[in-house]
Amino acid sequence: MGILSLPKTILMMACWAIPVLISTYAVQILPVNFGFGISGPVFLNALLYNKTFKRFEPEEESAAGDEDWTVSPEGESGENTENEGCSDPQNSIIKEKQTFFFIIVSSSYFRKMTQDLFFSFEVAILYNRQIYRRMEQDMIIQNGSVFTEKNTFEPMDILTEGAFISALSPSLKGRPKEEVYDASGCILIPGLVDLHFHGCMGYDFCDGTKEAIREIARYEASIGVTAIAPATMTLPVEELEDILRTAAEYKKEQNPKGADLVGVNMEGPFISPVKKGAQDERNIMPCDTDICQRFLDASEGLVKFVGLAPEESEDAVAFVEAMKDKVNISLAHTNADYAHAKAAFDAGANHAVHLFNAMPAFTHREPGVVGAVSDSAHVMAEIICDGVHIHPSMVRAAFKMMGADRMILISDSMRATGMPDGQYTLGGLDVKVVGNHATLVSDGALAGSVTNLADCMRTVVKKMEIPLETAVACATINPAKSLGIEDTYGSIAPGKKANIVLLDGNLDLKMVIKDGREL
Repeated sequence: MGILSLPKTILMMACWAIPVLISTYAVQILPVNFGFGISGPVFLNALLYNKTFKRFEPEEESAAGDEDWTVSPEGESGENTENEGCSDPQNSIIKEKQTFFFIIVSSSYFRKMTQDLFFSFEVAILYNRQIYRRMEQDMIIQNGSVFTEKNTFEPMDILTEGAFISALSPSLKGRPKEEVYDASGCILIPGLVDLHFHGCMGYDFCDGTKEAIREIARYEASIGVTAIAPATMTLPVEELEDILRTAAEYKKEQNPKGADLVGVNMEGPFISPVKKGAQDERNIMPCDTDICQRFLDASEGLVKFVGLAPEESEDAVAFVEAMKDKVNISLAHTNADYAHAKAAFDAGANHAVHLFNAMPAFTHREPGVVGAVSDSAHVMAEIICDGVHIHPSMVRAAFKMMGADRMILISDSMRATGMPDGQYTLGGLDVKVVGNHATLVSDGALAGSVTNLADCMRTVVKKMEIPLETAVACATINPAKSLGIEDTYGSIAPGKKANIVLLDGNLDLKMVIKDGREL
């Protein structure tokens, strides 16, 4: 029997007895000139019982009354209501919340300190917490079409236990200790992973504050991005170190309602002034192993990618060879020709930052970085599919050329994402935002995007003719693999984090589940 099955009278008597005993003992041990008096609870029966959802009552309970979840034979799922479209979460979650709030007001007085009797009230909150039938509520999501590790959608039920997925099956039966959600008409995909973006909602990762990271993470989680690796701009080395230290501190106290901070993507400062884009040229420098190590140390290992323009230094290949086992080396904001790019990839660089953007054009005589990526099977390629940065035809060509398993959807979004049109900043430079275009005030160059990753995924499916299964994989498991976190993130499978996004048939968001809890 758990505490929830005890008679309320026993619970209330315990709440009375404990403070009385404590007060009686205090009177006995305190000096005679100081007394404690109990005026008595003035809010007796302040027991709030808030039953927000219908209690789950199985038609037949086992003799034990608490049988484990079971996998039903195919075609024998539990009683599920058929709904058109994706079910409303508020009507389909079955849970019970009980809140016990007990306040005892006691008075104290001094006998010899004053002639006049006065009272000061001390409020003791003895029991103020929400009690669920389990501290970490389990959940069963039924009747949805689940994106599996085979990169296909299949009718599956999902069981979560605490923050992790514990089972997938064509049919699961619940028990009273589990929330049950009817996902009829929904597709269920893993929480998205954005490994290259700068900010949103007026905040930028390079603001260098925990508040900025917290608000960025909160917004990202709200739209279905449950793991993030924000990108830095090209700033002074000391400033970058401070930003990375702040990120490392934040990671130790992650906000459960926000996306998990799983890495940092450093675009600069080892880039090319020729392809600087919206980066500040004053802070660009040749690659340097000592400075790179300072970044890794400041971040406490949180930096996962360091960008490089290999044509800018004779030591580029040596730099790659020295650092490749400590961090992923990416080609970023580079004007490298095919030979320089291929040499860097052959030395161990394994990542290309926003393919086609901030790099030489791909032509039949000068294939440049794009050609080198195509010829280097171990290299993963980011791509911005916001409908602004790259023509849909070139997006389709890239997927055919590289293969879907090497493509990573990114947003490259900046602080204006989720905000109205206006003037903002990126890396200290002024940016004008109109609609879904963000450009530098100074020269009109593209300055990141104002489209979040979830919308980029929708765009690549609806406007660029990339299959949904491919788009989902490129926004989930592919970036997770590049970050080295695929054992925990990126797919819906037992043992992985219960980060699940529910979409309707139009790919509109219906629910985000983060660590097994609805956001």
